[in-house]
Amino acid sequence: MIQVILDTGGALDLNGQNQTIDALYITNGILRNGMSGGISTLTITNTIGIHPANAITLDDVNGQFDVPPADAELDIAADINGSSSLVKTGLGTLSLLNSNYCSGNTTVSNGTLVLNFPCLANTSTVVVATNAALGTNAILTLNFANADTNIVAGLILGGVNKPAGIYNAATDPTYLTGAGSLKVVPPVTINLLAGPIQFSVSGGTLALSWPTNLGWILQSQTNALNIGLVASSNDWFDVPGSASVTSTNVPITPANPAVFFRLRHP
Repeated sequence: MIQVILDTGGALDLNGQNQTIDALYITNGILRNGMSGGISTLTITNTIGIHPANAITLDDVNGQFDVPPADAELDIAADINGSSSLVKTGLGTLSLLNSNYCSGNTTVSNGTLVLNFPCLANTSTVVVATNAALGTNAILTLNFANADTNIVAGLILGGVNKPAGIYNAATDPTYLTGAGSLKVVPPVTINLLAGPIQFSVSGGTLALSWPTNLGWILQSQTNALNIGLVASSNDWFDVPGSASVTSTNVPITPANPAVFFRLRHP
């Protein structure tokens, strides 16, 4: 049974060798391949039934993967989990071979980070930096099969915060390579206070809007029997797609004697 814990200031240098262990926990520590021209592969087998299985766990602030020589490579044959950030340093290449990455942010400070699966968390921010002192750019290689697209919350390339959109080797070849793409979908900040639903009627259409409550879900309830003016809590239904808009038009149906609308916080 081999478990390795890299605390703050701790480092494990594979130095061009391959290593198989049962578990690795990085708490602000460093995993490194410091051998020039060497390729090191770290494999997590988890033969002792540790949870999570076959994984490197990133705790605390970040986990650093360092490959100082430009001609060196560090391959990770393990899932990477935890909410800490993953930070790639050094001029060499780090390649993540498995399909599960951590839920934290990802920073490529130097060299190349190769992602073989589109498993970046959609709540994470990806940073690919410029090393002004060396005059070099870090590279993120999106080696996704079928030219897949990975959704992320933010993307910063060379210090430039990218707006919502799709980015790849065609749009930003200085920082991105490979067949895959990153789609930036910034998170929506939802107003915690329920605002009023505004309405107007034109012909046979009821226009509803809630401009201060993007992310809230519009619900409707039809009281076919018209019993009182209070709808049963079990009779409310979400209006499909309403969480991504702040207005909608509803056809007026005379056959419905009473229809109610309200907003629901997700």
